[in-house]
Amino acid sequence: MRVMQDLRTAHLLIAAGYPASAGAVATSIFKLAYEIAWIGRDAHWAEQWNGHDIRRDPVMNYHNRMVSVLAARLPIVTRYEAC
Repeated sequence: MRVMQDLRTAHLLIAAGYPASAGAVATSIFKLAYEIAWIGRDAHWAEQWNGHDIRRDPVMNYHNRMVSVLAARLPIVTRYEAC
């Protein structure tokens, strides 16, 4: 639901002439989509994410999450090492 609302918001912002604001909303959509894909990929990661309480110290950094999601879908990404 949130992704659809954000997508509609980005569309309205572009139509109204606010491309920078639309870009900020689109970035949020991109990050949320990878977060959902990462959580949905592995039940253990979902449990870790759900039980995590410290906002300043993520379960896994964003780059590693993105690489793991891309590697699951695109075999060429496996050559990139997670940091």
